[in-house]
Amino acid sequence: MEECCRLGHISREDDRQTIESVASHAVDITVAGMPAMIVEFSGRLKSDLANYLWQSTGSRVGIVHSRDPDTGVVSVSLRADHMTDIDLVPVVKRFLTGGGHRAACGIVLQPPIDMTDFLAKLAQVTDR
Repeated sequence: MEECCRLGHISREDDRQTIESVASHAVDITVAGMPAMIVEFSGRLKSDLANYLWQSTGSRVGIVHSRDPDTGVVSVSLRADHMTDIDLVPVVKRFLTGGGHRAACGIVLQPPIDMTDFLAKLAQVTDR
């Protein structure tokens, strides 16, 4: 966590506490053959949380998703270390509403959404 703070990603103590608390509920999954961590969270710390997941857990990818309570739309944020060979673009391109760059991508999923099916599709991606 200290490294995240030194990098300037998380500057306030209450933000740090929120991220650590939410991250404790993350679960292990596989994305394109890589270990990843995923958790549900909505709020301004979504990107910081996704970065924290890969930086602090030994996973290669951090994923944070949230569902809009009014529309049912799910937004998914994926983050990875930009200094590695990971390229998240092929992962999100599998979903027609995804985009971004190699270390930071997002996907917007329209309802109805079966998260179990979505996670299975993430695990099936073979190119990265």
